[in-house]
Amino acid sequence: MGEIIQIVGKEIFPQRMQLEKEFGEVLYDQIIFVLENLATELKTGHGHKDLRLGVYLDSKNPGTRYFEMSEEKYDKFYELFGHIFFSKLKEYSKRQQKLGTNILLQLNQGNISTKDFEKNL
Repeated sequence: MGEIIQIVGKEIFPQRMQLEKEFGEVLYDQIIFVLENLATELKTGHGHKDLRLGVYLDSKNPGTRYFEMSEEKYDKFYELFGHIFFSKLKEYSKRQQKLGTNILLQLNQGNISTKDFEKNL
């Protein structure tokens, strides 16, 4: 028995992963493509190691899919798409938000023109 990756259905994936809907749906499609090509899909499953993407243990998880893969592939997938990836994504998002806030503040203070604002945004 290999390691299991569980991923909640596309309809609720963005919300569960705290992502903007359009971006979350694209990311979901990318993850599913990788899983369909690296793993074997199962109807249900639990492994020695489990990675749950958007799957909550205490609630309903519509559309959840289960994929089994070797420990070596699982470890690499976890490194690329697991919690580390999402923490880096959040850090990037916060930096981008700060840049947008700074540009808006400059516009409000009259330090840049609306043309410069549009160009920098």
